[in-house]
Amino acid sequence: MAMLDEEIAKSDAAKKAKAEEEKRIEVEGIAKEWAIKEYTLRMLGGDLDSSVSEKDFMISAWDEALREAEKTYELIHSEGYIKEREMLDKAKAGSENKLFWDGMPPTLRKKREKMVENVKRQYMDLLSEEELERIILNE
Repeated sequence: MAMLDEEIAKSDAAKKAKAEEEKRIEVEGIAKEWAIKEYTLRMLGGDLDSSVSEKDFMISAWDEALREAEKTYELIHSEGYIKEREMLDKAKAGSENKLFWDGMPPTLRKKREKMVENVKRQYMDLLSEEELERIILNE
């Protein structure tokens, strides 16, 4: 019985070590992406001297990048975020060819409404209101 408990403990420790290593690798990847994005934003904003290379910036901001990556990792693995993504994916399913669907992000809906308004205005003299609605909504 003691041998079995020992094997279970070893197996659990190996699984935990593997999970920690996978997390570390993912966090470092997120940190690298964050540092590259932040470097670009700061260069465009004029916050960095043009003599600073991307690599130098990454080295100097690595601790900050790791903190931000850790926050992001915790967010994307949180239960609320996962449920939200699943809900959006379900709402999106079957809506590939639709302009609007339930659960659509508000900013995207607003952009598409504006786009439809512009199309209607542009083609109003060629088609009737009903024809435009039918074309736009694919009915």
